[in-house]
This record gives sequence, structure tokens and C-alpha cells, in this order.
Amino acid sequence: RPAAAVTDPAPDVRVGSTTDGLTPVSVAERSLAAGVSQWVGLLAIASAAILADQVTKHIVRSTLAVDGSEHVIGPLSLHRVQNSGIAFGFFSSATAVVTLVTAAAIVWMLVFFARSGSRHPVLPAAFGLLIGGSLSNLFDRVRFGHVTDFIDIHWWGLRIFNLADSFI
Repeated sequence: RPAAAVTDPAPDVRVGSTTDGLTPVSVAERSLAAGVSQWVGLLAIASAAILADQVTKHIVRSTLAVDGSEHVIGPLSLHRVQNSGIAFGFFSSATAVVTLVTAAAIVWMLVFFARSGSRHPVLPAAFGLLIGGSLSNLFDRVRFGHVTDFIDIHWWGLRIFNLADSFI
């Protein structure tokens, strides 16, 4: 046979499967665990969230009486309430359960972050806000038995909330 008649086989190109075409490729080539830089980012964001929430709650507690209100601008008012439930007052009669579920959720988020914090560059910021907001409200719930909610946007149709709720 002449050399020109021999054809090269088509290149073997696969995306997302092994050579048999059925078994998925499921092994990551790099570790997805959070590294030092991801933990530093998470701690920085979580700390900033806790600080911002605690400072705003302190200011509201020291300037407004419970159920006191102050119009700020447009539909935004500050209206201080004590919330023993979760965001927007849901589950207000189950403070102990809310406290335990919040603590369990924080532990789960930390474990998940430890195992896959380098999966995407936005995870330290996202989990930092979630964990910071959750911890800040958990601190208040343990210290006072409730959280201080104060942000009231009348046209939004939701109940009053706090900065930590917006982070979550």
C-alpha cells in the first residue's frame, strides 16, 4: 500500500469523561481546601461584618427606646424592636431552637469552607458575610435573648431587620 493511503485516526478528544465515555471524571487536579489566603479573607470579612453590625446595634440601643422610631429619608426609617426569632421576626417563640440551629449552621459553613474554600474566589467574601452576620446575631441572642432590629423600609413590605440580616 502506498503511504498516502494510510490515514491517521481521528484524535481522541473527550470532555468530562474517561476513555470509555461513560465514567465521569471526578478527581480534582488541585486541592479545593481553603488555604491561608482564603482563611484570612474569610476572617477579615466576617470580622468587619460583626463589627459593623454590633456598632450599629449599639448606636440604635443607646439612642432609640424600644419601639421608638426616627425617619431618615424617603421610605427609610429607624425603628427599634427586639426580635427573639430569625430575620423579619419569623420563629420568635422558638429562641432556643433558633440559637441551636444558628450555631449548627455556622459550624457547617466553617467545615464546608475548610473543605472547598478555594473552589471559587468569591467564597471567602460570601461565607465571611454569612458567618459574620450569623455570629453577630448569635452573640446578641446568647447575651440578651433577642437581637435588635432597626432598619425599616416601609415600601418594601417586609418587617424590620438589622445589618446582620442583610449580610445573611
